[in-house]
Amino acid sequence: MEPIVTRCVLLGIFLLGLVAQIFKPVGDALQGSTFAAGALLSLVAYVLYDAIKDLADGPRGGQSPSRFANPTSRAVLIKEAEAGRIVDVRFIGYTGESMFDHLRGTLMRLHESPGRVHSVTFRVLTPDMSGPMHIPSKLNSDGTCSDDPEFRRYAAGRTEDYANHLLFFARRLRDHTQIQVSIKFRTYPGIPAFQACLIGDNTAFLAFYDIAREAEFPYGQPDRILLDPVISQAGRTGWDARDGTPQSEHMVRACSDFFESMWKISTDAPWGENTLTG
Repeated sequence: MEPIVTRCVLLGIFLLGLVAQIFKPVGDALQGSTFAAGALLSLVAYVLYDAIKDLADGPRGGQSPSRFANPTSRAVLIKEAEAGRIVDVRFIGYTGESMFDHLRGTLMRLHESPGRVHSVTFRVLTPDMSGPMHIPSKLNSDGTCSDDPEFRRYAAGRTEDYANHLLFFARRLRDHTQIQVSIKFRTYPGIPAFQACLIGDNTAFLAFYDIAREAEFPYGQPDRILLDPVISQAGRTGWDARDGTPQSEHMVRACSDFFESMWKISTDAPWGENTLTG
């Protein structure tokens, strides 16, 4: 009850002082300007009391609560970015299937309603499958693994299909709105061990693939077992610098620096028109 009573008393003094300034008989009875000054001070006290109570009732340790402390949905945060002026998404993954659906949704929504958006930038990194790989690979009967060129071509073809589909919607957005669109694809050296996604300069997601996951191939009429990565059951971990914690700020910055380093050592994707700018 104490916070409510204190607020009511302070606010009541202010209102009484205001009435005294408007209605002369009341003002005379309350000694005019002397009480008005007290009313003004009471209003300041009221505001300060609210601010102090908010600080006192907040979490200890100097940290601020935020719904961004553990972000769980890339789709939600990408949609939030669409309400601003810049949509900037960076992604490292395997075939890119899970991310392309989100990016396509953004392009379709902005085509129907551009809002305030001035520019859209997507940069996507997927593994270089042009040469032999340990993951994905064929699982032999003796427990060893060996390269599977047919499956590599199949997986790379899926990424190419997703990319070309995305480029179609990007060109449509560029040609029918004033939005600047830039989409680039590169391939990185190494195996698909993890997935990372950055949305603007604020949010980062990280997830590890289950690289020992077994799958049958060809699908429908399998004749061999593959090690074909999927996101592990542990799910994604996310950070947003806007929650004000040093850990989140550090992790977002670290993920961003890592992406930029990977981008520098990667090469343009080998399929057709792999970029769209302007």
